[in-house]
Amino acid sequence: MNRQFAYFLLATAFLFPTLSQGAMYGLPDDKSLKIKVGDVAPLGQGAVKKAHDDGKGIILMFGDPGHCIFCEKTWEAVNIVAPKYSNDATAFIKNYRLADFNPPAVEDVELAAKYGVVGEPWIFIIDKTGIVRTIFKGVTNSATLDAELSKLFPQK
Repeated sequence: MNRQFAYFLLATAFLFPTLSQGAMYGLPDDKSLKIKVGDVAPLGQGAVKKAHDDGKGIILMFGDPGHCIFCEKTWEAVNIVAPKYSNDATAFIKNYRLADFNPPAVEDVELAAKYGVVGEPWIFIIDKTGIVRTIFKGVTNSATLDAELSKLFPQK
């Protein structure tokens, strides 16, 4: 590989992160989604379902912060904002991609299949009645997340 081309690839990764994400991990692709805003959210049988049964809204992220810088940034945003809404909602992260060194839980893979997620990261905001109210595709910052959560769970 010539030096100029290597510099071009490096510059592309830094200047256009969504292009590098697409090359490395796969851009979130909503063509495959099985769940849309307004649908009843699949909740699985584990902690997500229990939180819903306890009357909580759900902040559900699909991604792997350990292997995706965009997932890491998005999960950081969730962790910045989620404590503000802890009386009303609980945040969960589900790693659904196969990796030999860190295999995902079977339930996480099954839940991702029910949502039809491809690529990462994804965030689904689910209200207390179990309805999907917002879907964030790709990197999401804390201000955007906070603005959306404040509509569903106004602070007193």
